[in-house]
Amino acid sequence: MNQPGIGFIGFGEAAFHMASGLVSEGVSSIFAFDVMAAEPVAGAIIKERADLTNVTLTSSLKQLIESSRIVFCATSAKYALMIAQEAAAFLRKEQIYVDMNSASPKVKQEISKLMDQAGVWFVDAAVMEAVPPHRHKVPISASGTGARKFSDVMGRYGMNITYINEEAGSASAMKMIRSIL
Repeated sequence: MNQPGIGFIGFGEAAFHMASGLVSEGVSSIFAFDVMAAEPVAGAIIKERADLTNVTLTSSLKQLIESSRIVFCATSAKYALMIAQEAAAFLRKEQIYVDMNSASPKVKQEISKLMDQAGVWFVDAAVMEAVPPHRHKVPISASGTGARKFSDVMGRYGMNITYINEEAGSASAMKMIRSIL
């Protein structure tokens, strides 16, 4: 099976556990870029996690995107739009940009517009439970132009993805409503 290059923008707890699970499924082309990698304390943790999972740390967002077919943004909701704006400059057609931050449906729609302009498939990935115990099999609700493609490709590696629809923001809205109830 031809593996996609998988990239994580941000290599915190969620990305680390997802990468660990994907490695257990035989995925070997995983990359990460984290702006905190140069920090003394956080950087040591990021490097240790990368070593444990055989994830290649890249020195720039551009290098990460050039190495990856599927790009996961796993940072913080408050930076999601800013990172997407920066990433859009490097993305190429046929790549899949997966925003798995807990951003609002409106932010996910804004990111989707950026990705549409870049000619990139977009996925609003709402992570429905805590990642660590499930790793890559954490339940994810997915909406957006790339949701079906994302589900098809990553489902082969054991990811638990529920396709919602092609409307970015739908998955995040469902997660918000579920949180309220």
